Amino acid sequence: MEWQGPYLNAGERNVHVWASQMGRNNRPCLVAASSVSPGCWTDGMITVQTFYEWLAEIVVPPLQGAGTYILVAAGNNTIRTPAGQLAMAPTAFNAHVNACRSGPYQQSNSTASLLAGDYLLFLSTNLGCQRAIPVLKTATITSRTITRGQTGSQTPREARSRVTRRLVRERDFRCRVTGVGVPAPRMLSPATRANIGNGDKPENAILMKADVHDQFDDYQFGFWSFNSRNVAQDGQVLRFYRFESSGAPSIGPGVTAAPMLARLGGPATPDPIAELFISHFTTALLWHVAGFGRDRSL
Repeated sequence: MEWQGPYLNAGERNVHVWASQMGRNNRPCLVAASSVSPGCWTDGMITVQTFYEWLAEIVVPPLQGAGTYILVAAGNNTIRTPAGQLAMAPTAFNAHVNACRSGPYQQSNSTASLLAGDYLLFLSTNLGCQRAIPVLKTATITSRTITRGQTGSQTPREARSRVTRRLVRERDFRCRVTGVGVPAPRMLSPATRANIGNGDKPENAILMKADVHDQFDDYQFGFWSFNSRNVAQDGQVLRFYRFESSGAPSIGPGVTAAPMLARLGGPATPDPIAELFISHFTTALLWHVAGFGRDRSL
């Protein structure tokens, strides 16, 4: 997206990714923006490899044989101010890009922490590191009307059989995010479970506190796994991530990349399908990382 000035959620994000080529109107282009709560960033639990995986979900890949995208650290608040104002004129931006062109590069398989700051996205080719304007994937994303706890619903709620509720309670025994005991299971959202048919089954339900469930439905946090497109091979270790510093307020700081809490019941009832969480997370990436996140203008 071409930079047009400040945006409302600048203070919610501490990593910004810029195209290394100027836009059509000779303006720097903001490719992607991401943030986790400040404590989570300082915990160093967001890895460079994980962030590359997120970028792969939201950036259209280069044509086959054209090269691969690579990140270069460009300083902290060098291109923009903390308030979101553009801090560089086009001439200064071009000079800064050229200075960063030779690296050092962020390797896509690096397990080092992704540090807060500005990053430039170049195209790595056989001819060297080329300037580029990556294309973001597009999707129509609407904030869900949140289902409100146990006192009624703002959206139609699918019927859940007593058998399903009992099986999920006996499997989980507690909120799988916070560890707090809760009375009723929460179904994953319709968009998340589209590929499993009938939603009234334990594989499509998980115990969450009502307020945590609301924030999950609103894509304020999600669960991702290292190499998530191969979750069946990596043991389906799903880990918690939020996207904005004030997102998912019901969940405290310092939990970034923490695994989903284990079930406490026996093995007879299957766990929620991992691919459903990955589908939910991809939607959240398109909203919060590719886009500008939650609307706080109202």
